[in-house]
Amino acid sequence: GGGGGGTAGDPAVTASSNPAGAPATAEQQPPAALQNPRLAALVQSVGGCPDALLGLDSLRAIALAEAVRREFGVGVSVRDVLGCTDLHGLAARIREAPAVRGAGGGEGGPAELAGRGGTAAPDDGEHPDAGGAYRVWAMRFDQAPVDWTIRYAGPGHLDVAALQRAADRLVARHSVLRAARSPDEPLREAADMAAATWQLWASCCGSAGSGLWRRLARAVGAALFACWPRTPLRRAEDARVRIREPPVLPVREGLWADLPDDECALAHVAELRRPHPRYPFDLAVVPVAADGDGAGAGAGARGPAAALPPAEGPAPPAPAPAAPAPTAAELAASLPPARVAWYIYASVTHAYSDGASGRALLCDLLRLYAEEAGLAAAGVAAGCEGGTPQDGDKPGEQVEPLSLLQRRLRASLRGRVPGGGADPNSAVYHDALCEDWGKRAGLQAQLALGPSVQQALHRVATETLACGADAAWLIAIAVAFFRLFPKQPRLSFVLKCGCRDGVGEAGMVAFLSEQRVLTIDVLDPERATLLDVAHRILSVRSSRSWRAPAPFEAGLCVYVNIVSAMLSGLPLDCRQIVRRTSAPARWWGWAWSHANIRLDQLAERDWDFRFYHFDEAWGWEWGQHFAQALGAAVAELASDPAGPLLPSPPPAARPCAGAAEASPGASAGPA
Repeated sequence: GGGGGGTAGDPAVTASSNPAGAPATAEQQPPAALQNPRLAALVQSVGGCPDALLGLDSLRAIALAEAVRREFGVGVSVRDVLGCTDLHGLAARIREAPAVRGAGGGEGGPAELAGRGGTAAPDDGEHPDAGGAYRVWAMRFDQAPVDWTIRYAGPGHLDVAALQRAADRLVARHSVLRAARSPDEPLREAADMAAATWQLWASCCGSAGSGLWRRLARAVGAALFACWPRTPLRRAEDARVRIREPPVLPVREGLWADLPDDECALAHVAELRRPHPRYPFDLAVVPVAADGDGAGAGAGARGPAAALPPAEGPAPPAPAPAAPAPTAAELAASLPPARVAWYIYASVTHAYSDGASGRALLCDLLRLYAEEAGLAAAGVAAGCEGGTPQDGDKPGEQVEPLSLLQRRLRASLRGRVPGGGADPNSAVYHDALCEDWGKRAGLQAQLALGPSVQQALHRVATETLACGADAAWLIAIAVAFFRLFPKQPRLSFVLKCGCRDGVGEAGMVAFLSEQRVLTIDVLDPERATLLDVAHRILSVRSSRSWRAPAPFEAGLCVYVNIVSAMLSGLPLDCRQIVRRTSAPARWWGWAWSHANIRLDQLAERDWDFRFYHFDEAWGWEWGQHFAQALGAAVAELASDPAGPLLPSPPPAARPCAGAAEASPGASAGPA
């Protein structure tokens, strides 16, 4: 092996060289994807482009870091991934990265690929109590679930029986899917309020250098932890989820004839959720037939047999019981595969899952399905960062997400003092006080962005700034606010971040997301440029230098939650479909921050933009002008990113010379 790290001849991490040893010219240099085929395949597996790593959004960067760990057995951080512009830089980071425990690794083992040996320190995480329960920060157990609907694109029909077996293995693999309602549920609100109050006291009175305070913090933290509601777990057999189906086969005919398959499937998914989904985990399949011809084959009337007149002689034998009517999935499987579109719906209670868990959950489910249906053996690619066969299906063979959440909770209950240096990836922010005491009147709004704005934003993300769609949206929103309020040189965002930068965290199904503060200070808005705002946001994003909010700080910021759809990177070429939200039923409500913005990706160049609320800190009128300011910001970021942050005011209208000299009764002509 090479002495400088990496394995000699390893196509994934070696740099190019010509036989003569001379440096290759630009014409002789082969493409990066040809030099690093395994690494290029990993980038493509998470939905990225090997030629432009800067275009990865945050979730794809997290997924790529986890995929590198599993493939090469080295610890590459999300910061390393976001700091690389191409595959050459990422390959260099892999050669320099340390080996990690529990990684799969390819041929030669992780130590050889990393160019060094050694193992990581043993796990010193928290364990469950004597009853097998954990203590984690969570919302109410029956909180509205976070859910996903994907379109199945695998070969042939969806095998529902194989999917059921895969779901059984999935429940055994992820502990969150086996969570039960806590017997301490009535204490949850009081515990949240106590933790938030102690967090406020610690931020005001705490001192990192005081031994007395450290002893007090340990005592208070231990008392709060002892009183915290427990999260019990059920056995996998008891938590088994039976896949649901529509009562009848959905067919695109009549009123449904003009709707696309995706819209028809989403409508039937909404029907399946009524009156409420199952907790903590729900799974359903929805087949959609193209038309009604033959869709009901084999589904004729199966009522009781018609009564026959009595006959003389011995009584006839009792009729055989009627066969059960075929299910919607069985009817769909009897049709040609080209005439049926299959959809899979999954939901997990929001108490223990966030939006970023969807990729881990669905990747694991589809990988296990490919194994159960025999697709993996047939050569169908099914692996992804959500889970690999090396990780096993038994809970003991993985990093336990609830143990990680328990460690985060214990650290937060000791209080965060000023200058304490909390880890930005794992610090927990208790927001009960901010939401309860910081509530005020607000308005709601929904923005309809035209195709030209969506196209320009896509150009900003892929060409002008090469930063990913989520970062491009955040930059455009910041520019719009600076232009609406030109006297304000400083703007603070609270972002909903995945907080999955640690080893193995990208593949966890758990509520790891946290609020993080990102402050943009342009000093002098009249001299600042659009690139100044972009540089500040992109540098904080790549360095992960945001921080947890201080008590009541989140209520004085602009809250932004950007949710990217899984349009690529799922096994079996599946993709997520998302329904566009309807207009709010009312335009007034409660506000917890200056503005709360939510963006949901519907397609590659289509986003849903909503103001959940905004207060009157900047007045009520600015909401009427935000859409115009946002559209102008996107257009200028695409055409002139080096332009000024504040556009020059138009010149004052001056009358022409002829009009000034005209007599009072003369016409000055058209303007």
